[in-house]
Amino acid sequence: MFEARRSETVRKIYERVPHSGEPNYTDLSLSGGATSPESVEKILKYLTPRQHNFYDLGSGRGEVIIQAGFSNKKIKAVGIEIMKERHDDALKALKLARSEEFKMPGNVDLKFINDSFLNVDFSDADVVYVSALAFDDNTMKELQSRFMNLKDNAVIIVVDKELDIRRFELQGEDNYKMGYGKGHAYIYKKREDTGAEFINR
Repeated sequence: MFEARRSETVRKIYERVPHSGEPNYTDLSLSGGATSPESVEKILKYLTPRQHNFYDLGSGRGEVIIQAGFSNKKIKAVGIEIMKERHDDALKALKLARSEEFKMPGNVDLKFINDSFLNVDFSDADVVYVSALAFDDNTMKELQSRFMNLKDNAVIIVVDKELDIRRFELQGEDNYKMGYGKGHAYIYKKREDTGAEFINR
């Protein structure tokens, strides 16, 4: 029941934040590659008191981070988005979420960064989420090299692309509802062992 109320709160916030320079969709299921609120709830289950630093790489209009802010968990959540229009929308949504009307809990540290995630240090992450459908091979290769800097046992959730580094152990797979349809999520954990190397395919 609480998850449904949280999802509805996020929907109401984004109904008040028109797309900047993009089609004016208020339905999250239509907004490009947005992750549905139901799928965000699956991601939030990986956040725990010990694993509370969360990053969304390519965070778009910030839906995932805003929903994380209403999770009643003490977390640090950072969204990184290169497109300024989407970043600006995320800031508007965050301002609304913190208003007296919506009253986001005060025990969360939310932040949005307008830059490429390849330029940002996210090595303190406990949980990383990335919807990678549109990423080319070069971007994935660079991204995976950055994942090598994550702490041991960090959780990495990648939609529609697989990692090919032995340092990451596949924990499971799931289907996420995305703006473009069904996305296939791969859930990895960074291994504690050393000697990582690329898998030859």
